[in-house]
Amino acid sequence: MPHRKAETNTVDGRFASVRGASGANLQGAADTQRQQHWECFSLDVIVVPRTSNSAMADNPILTYLPPGWTEEKYKNATDQDYESLTEEQLEKVLKRGAAKTHLETVKWFDEKNAKRLARGAAPLPYPNDVMAEGEEAPTTDLPDPTAENLAKLLHHVEDSKLDLIGFVLFRTHYTDEPSWEAFEKGFYELLDEGIATACSESADFKRIDNQVFMRIVSDEALENQPPEGVARAYRMCMEEDEVSESEDGEDVWGDEIEPGLTTSMCLFVDEECIRSVIDKQAGLTPFVKAVDGMLGMGQPHEYKGTFKIAIASLMPAFYAALLGYDIVDVASKVSDDGIWRNIGPWDADLEGKRILAMIH
Repeated sequence: MPHRKAETNTVDGRFASVRGASGANLQGAADTQRQQHWECFSLDVIVVPRTSNSAMADNPILTYLPPGWTEEKYKNATDQDYESLTEEQLEKVLKRGAAKTHLETVKWFDEKNAKRLARGAAPLPYPNDVMAEGEEAPTTDLPDPTAENLAKLLHHVEDSKLDLIGFVLFRTHYTDEPSWEAFEKGFYELLDEGIATACSESADFKRIDNQVFMRIVSDEALENQPPEGVARAYRMCMEEDEVSESEDGEDVWGDEIEPGLTTSMCLFVDEECIRSVIDKQAGLTPFVKAVDGMLGMGQPHEYKGTFKIAIASLMPAFYAALLGYDIVDVASKVSDDGIWRNIGPWDADLEGKRILAMIH
């Protein structure tokens, strides 16, 4: 079942000859402004109907200004400006920000749910402060995040006119060629199983299933590279325009990486991954490893920067999750055995955080 294509780039010994790659083209963490909005507005999500919000729109807190402040100063206030306020004034300023965020959130939900209802999809749950006081939330099925992510992936691929979607995968173990060949065979069988499952659950995914592609980079200079080394190699691939040729004028990593393969994480295969596929122990899940493309750049991480992915979950589940969530949130869904399989059921905190990131 040819749902994927494979390409192996063998560039012996050149990994060590290229230096100084940066990660400017990779996706970063959410910006400080979004974090501030999230901290001042808790989105405790429950399923509720849309209720009138005109009272909130007329709330005087939305126009509150501390004595002597103008709208211009409010929009450009510094830490020093906030420190000069009394506790009561600061509290009102924060409430104004929270109220504005509330209105933006409700507007986003209204527009989103109007489109969802038009196509027969379940509405997204509103935050609890949209509900009228004393009103009880009706029992409604929550959206399935995996199905939601798949639908967004389809729109992304078609709107962006991507020819290929998938990952760059680095091989870091070279001492046993027969084992590698057995791994490759098992890897693509498992990848196809995951794609076939997605096609059985979504007829729409069949439109793009033949666009799944894994670019495998083989270079013995990558032997036993740690996750930081793999991330550095990935950044080198991403910077084809800046570091496109070696000293003898030949391409270092082959063809330019396709847009649909430039994800925030890449994959790598070490001896542990190979063994997970070829040993086929009962009850154990075959996996590869994912690494944050920014790992090793000196930036703080809220997780260790790498984790295992079930091969059958790579496409489309993991790929779609990386499109819709911050990496740290995807990493938080790793199972107790250390392997990521899916984004899990509806998570109020996670979905609320994602919604706020989209509207700001």
